[in-house]
Amino acid sequence: MKLSDNAVLALAASLLMLSIASAYALHAYLSAATMAGSSALLFFISSRRGAGQLARTAGYSCAFACLVLLAGLISGEIGMKPCPEQVSNPNSETKISYFYSPFCPRCIAQDAQIDAFISSGADASVRRYDIRYCDSDAQRYNFTGMPCIAVEKGGKMEKVCGITGSEELSAIFGRLR
Repeated sequence: MKLSDNAVLALAASLLMLSIASAYALHAYLSAATMAGSSALLFFISSRRGAGQLARTAGYSCAFACLVLLAGLISGEIGMKPCPEQVSNPNSETKISYFYSPFCPRCIAQDAQIDAFISSGADASVRRYDIRYCDSDAQRYNFTGMPCIAVEKGGKMEKVCGITGSEELSAIFGRLR
């Protein structure tokens, strides 16, 4: 069966997009496996009579991307973050658990508010939970959207979802005393 250059290009683009999508979601091992499978398939296609240079070039591209990804996984530069990530004062009696996604525009705005609250000198242990790695923790708090914050002190807890300003965090702080 002779494949046209357009068919090979469409197949290569589809496989690369699948690999990129899984890397974007940070399922690094799935992405590496997809890239390895893609390069093997493209090399097989390139060995077929009439497939042309395009499939071979795409196969080399997938193989190279797979090697780069695997090198990052082995070195520890790519992969899981600690869950939770401790930001400030781990010994404080007041605990703030902040759940976010790095791809959420509202979470980016919330990051600035959390940083302003910490900079104001608040005595709190702030822990950040990246939802990609800490989904079970978010389920424990019954959080379904992002950003969400749980403030705990002395057995009391208050939960807030949405963008929460540093003034509102201070008010929650005061109510839990």
